[in-house]
Amino acid sequence: MNNKKLAEEILNLVGGKENISNITHCVTRLRLTLNDNTKIKEDEIKKLKGVLGTQTVGSQYQIILGGIVIPVFEEISELTSGAEKKQSNAVKSENKEGIVTKFLDTLSGIFVPVIPAIIGAGLLKAILLGLMFQGLVNPESELFSILNIFSDAGFYFLPILLAVSASNKFKTNPYIGATIAGILIHPQLISLMGESKSLNFLGIPFTSVSYGGSVIPIVLGILFMSYVEKGLNKVILKILKTILLPLLTLLITAPVILAVIGPVGQMVGNAIGNGFIKLYMSPLSWLAGGIFGALFPYLVMVGMHNGFAPIMIQTLSTYGVDYIMGLNTSSNSAQAGATFAVFLKTKNIEFKSLSGMAAFNAILGITEPALYGVTSRLKKPLLAVSLGGAVGGMISGFFRVEALGMATGPIIGIPLFIGPTFKYFVLASIVSFIVGFVATIVIGFDDIPENV
Repeated sequence: MNNKKLAEEILNLVGGKENISNITHCVTRLRLTLNDNTKIKEDEIKKLKGVLGTQTVGSQYQIILGGIVIPVFEEISELTSGAEKKQSNAVKSENKEGIVTKFLDTLSGIFVPVIPAIIGAGLLKAILLGLMFQGLVNPESELFSILNIFSDAGFYFLPILLAVSASNKFKTNPYIGATIAGILIHPQLISLMGESKSLNFLGIPFTSVSYGGSVIPIVLGILFMSYVEKGLNKVILKILKTILLPLLTLLITAPVILAVIGPVGQMVGNAIGNGFIKLYMSPLSWLAGGIFGALFPYLVMVGMHNGFAPIMIQTLSTYGVDYIMGLNTSSNSAQAGATFAVFLKTKNIEFKSLSGMAAFNAILGITEPALYGVTSRLKKPLLAVSLGGAVGGMISGFFRVEALGMATGPIIGIPLFIGPTFKYFVLASIVSFIVGFVATIVIGFDDIPENV
C-alpha cells in the first residue's frame, strides 16, 4: 500500500476530513484531534499495512506509523485542505479531560512541533564541539563562529519558536505571539535591562530578566495573550478590529509579561531546572535514573514522556547540558535488545521481519515500532525493557551522563554525548541492550502464530 492509499484509508476510518479538527505529527506518530471520536474504526485502522499501533492521549488520537509518518501526514494534509475545523458541542462534552491529561496534551501540543529545531541545533552544536575537540576546527576561526551561530540560534530564539507553537495551541494570532517573543529578546531591551536593575513604563516597573532561551515565561505569556485577544474581540467594533485588535493586544500583553508573568515564569523555570540539577547532583542520582529508565516505555505509551521536554529544554538553555537524554537512551537500548531477542526466537516469518526492522530502528533511536509492534504486543518482553532501562538508567544517573542537546539515541544521538561522560553513555547503552536481550530470552514470550 503506497502512502497516498494509506492516507485515504486512515482518513476514511476516522470519519472523513470533516471529522478532523487538527492534524500534526511527531517523529513516528500521526496526531489527530477529531470532532467525534466515536467515528474511529479502531480495529480496521490497526489492520492497515504500515500502521504499527494506535492510542488515544487526552483528546488526541495517535496512529503510530514509524518512518512513513511524514509522507502520510503530507498526503492527509493535502486531502483535508479546506475541511471544516469545527468541534460539535456534543463532542466537547464527551471529551472533557482530567486536569493532568489536559495539561500533558497542552505540553505535547506546544513542545512537540518545536523539538525538530532543537534536535537540529543540538546535533550541530555537538558535531561542532566534537570537531573542535579533535582539533579539526579552530575555535578562533570564522568558520567556527558562523557554525556556532547556526547552532545557538535555535536556543537563543526559542521564545519565538514557542510563541508560534503556543499561539497555535491556544488558538490566538501566532504572528502577534511571535512579536511578543521578539519584544522579550529585543537587543535594545536587553541593553536597557543590562544598564538598570529595573525599567519603568508609565509607572509600571519591569524587572531585569534575560529571556533568551527561556521557556515558561513565553508560554504563560501567550496563554495570557489568548485571553486578552478573545476579550478584545468581543468589545471592539468589527470595522475597527483590523487596526485596534493587534495594537491593543500588544500594548496590554507586553507590559504584563515584562512586569509580572515574565519574572514569575523565569523564577518557576529556574526552580524546575535547579531542582532537577540538585536531584541529579545528589547521592540518589542513580536511583532517580533507575526509576526513570524503568518507567520510560510506559511514559511513552501514555504520552507522558513529552512532559519532560520543558525540563530538558530549560536545563539545556540554563546549563548547556541535559541529563534526561542519557536515561532515554538507556531505555531505547533496552528496547532494542529485547526486540532483537524476539527477532532471534520467533518462528513467525512475517513477525521476524517486523521485529528485525523494529530492533534496527530502536538501536538508531526510533523505538515506537519496537514498543507498539513487538514488546507491548507480546507483553513479557516489555518487562525486560523495564529491567534493562532501569540498570542502564542507574549507570547513567550514577555517572551523570551529559548530553549537549535533544535528539534520540543511542546511534543517532552519539554526537550529543561526545564529552567527559561519553564512555559512561556507551557503557549504559551496551549494558541496557544486553540486559534487555538476556531478560527476554530468560522470561520468554508467547509467539505470534503464523496465521495471525
